[in-house]
Amino acid sequence: MHTKVVGIDVHKDQHVAAIIDHAGRELATLAFANTPAGFGRLTTWIDQHDAQDARIGIENASSYGQALTVALCAAGLDCVDVPPWRTHRHRKTMGPAKSDPIDAQAIARVVLLLGDQLAPALQPDLARALGILTTLREQEIHDRTKTITRLRATWASVDPAAEAATKDLAHPSQIRRLRRLIVPGGLVEQTAQDAIRMLAGRIKEHNARLEQLETDMAALLAEHGNPFEDLTGAATVTSAKLIAQIGDPRRFKNAAAFAAYTGTAPIQCGSGKTNGRHRLNRAGNRQLNTALHTIALVQARCHPDARAYIERRTADGHDHRQSGAEVPLEGRRVDVPAVEVVLCTQAVEHVDRRRVRAAALELHPDVAAHTGRRDVQVFDRQARPREGTSSRRASDNADQTGQYRGSSCRDHHSARGAANFPNETHNCLPIPSVVCRTRSVCAGPGRIARVVNHKSV
Repeated sequence: MHTKVVGIDVHKDQHVAAIIDHAGRELATLAFANTPAGFGRLTTWIDQHDAQDARIGIENASSYGQALTVALCAAGLDCVDVPPWRTHRHRKTMGPAKSDPIDAQAIARVVLLLGDQLAPALQPDLARALGILTTLREQEIHDRTKTITRLRATWASVDPAAEAATKDLAHPSQIRRLRRLIVPGGLVEQTAQDAIRMLAGRIKEHNARLEQLETDMAALLAEHGNPFEDLTGAATVTSAKLIAQIGDPRRFKNAAAFAAYTGTAPIQCGSGKTNGRHRLNRAGNRQLNTALHTIALVQARCHPDARAYIERRTADGHDHRQSGAEVPLEGRRVDVPAVEVVLCTQAVEHVDRRRVRAAALELHPDVAAHTGRRDVQVFDRQARPREGTSSRRASDNADQTGQYRGSSCRDHHSARGAANFPNETHNCLPIPSVVCRTRSVCAGPGRIARVVNHKSV
């Protein structure tokens, strides 16, 4: 056990360090600049307090503390990375005050208690280099998307039909066509034409920079080795993202810790009769989670072992969230949670929920096989005038049979199906809406049951 521990609160211009003893008592604090001279001052200060063997905790070492981390590790000091969320509890125990020395002490106390569980502060050079390239690539994609959005807005203002008919503006063939685009008309059209050509040139530049970044990633992986080269579904960008986000694998004590960090470990959500249930984890490193999700999708399509695993888990009765199963539907492979089961029946005052629920599960055998009865619920939605509409106006729009038609139905029917079928006649009675998992829709009376909103995998 270290007799002394150092905690460093990092900032852009100035860092603050604090030394505590084995009992958590503060011994000294130091503010120093985020420069090589400031780093030298820190090492001298550590030597003066006989803390050469102390473990040093740096909060957010991969950001403003990266240059400091490199300097301290080069000097032979033991540095660990302290995630900001780790210090939250210790800051609260130190009172309502907030200052950089207090934050540095909280970081040091985390290192004192959890030093062996913290990851090394210095990441491998390959991970840091690929991290820079992947960040630049994400920013480049974001900038290209903004440029495409601006181009579409400008084009739609002078020729909306042509803009709506054009897809994938990032494709080279579309860019070449846009750079030669002619918009007939007067001053406004000529100005829009010049703007569209200029924006198309910017999109071409974004594409060139994206290709160069991917080339640089491939060169780094070829030079230093790609540990995911033989992994199906891990192409150049995915492999680079994995290496950059994982960093030093020694910071994960086992596979379970890695799964929790990536957000792939399920979370228990059961209680009582539902004890033992789990749900997806929406936390964790979303960049890593996205990369792993991409690999899983590719392997689900073309990797024999992955497909055999999915089929085996599906045969055991597990749904898509537990096995990643795909459901063949109408000649397409669709993801089960993206399927909305819609039951459209004649609107009546009393709905037999048991019969409606059973009918919903029988709409399609593949959906019924992967959807439990508890996942389907029936709600009654009473048609009523929209908020802010007087009852007199509502009665004026109704005919003698008490029905709404056309736009009046969209104005006064609370069900979503009224907007989906504007030409249908809807009775002003509760209309059953069947909800499958998290999606819901309510259709008008007389419609046949169907499955809508397919999402390709």
